[in-house]
Amino acid sequence: MTASGGERPALSQRPAVAGGRTGLAGIVLRTGSMAARAVGWLSDGLDRLTVMLAAALTAAMAVALALQVLFRFVLRTPLSWSEELARYCFVWLSSLGAAGGVRRGLHPGLDLLPARWSGRARRLAASLGAVLSALFLAVLAVYGWRLAAFNMRQHSPAMGLPMGVPYAAIPAGAGVMLVHLLARVAASPSGPGKEGGR
Repeated sequence: MTASGGERPALSQRPAVAGGRTGLAGIVLRTGSMAARAVGWLSDGLDRLTVMLAAALTAAMAVALALQVLFRFVLRTPLSWSEELARYCFVWLSSLGAAGGVRRGLHPGLDLLPARWSGRARRLAASLGAVLSALFLAVLAVYGWRLAAFNMRQHSPAMGLPMGVPYAAIPAGAGVMLVHLLARVAASPSGPGKEGGR
């Protein structure tokens, strides 16, 4: 009996507790929430790391190009490695910059058709786009890693750097982009494409 004199509801009729869900549904929701927080934390850490790496690569590229100009046109003794170093810094910088663009939602998209659709159709199209993008990035990361590992046996002509190092920008950038994409989807309450840059 309840305090008001009514009967207690049966167990199957009682409201859900523990955050609104109990049993298997609650475990799934809590696991999903923890996974979303973990992906968001990983995205934050990777973003800080890539920003620092991008700053270092930009500085190294600027120094290498300045030295190239100085030695070629002023001292008349061109350096053999500066142009190569600047090129590989630019390759890595482009890959990391693309990852930063995914995190902040800066990549352009064509929304001529989705803009005319209903809200549900737009969310479905955004979800499909996110799934296809994730699959593409996963394939790019796996096969880019294989390509980088294969090219570790070849060395660059000027610096003697293993060519797997510049090729590694492909899987590294794709992996970071994939993490950022998953974090944006997990942080979006209304579906992918609705969450702004972090």
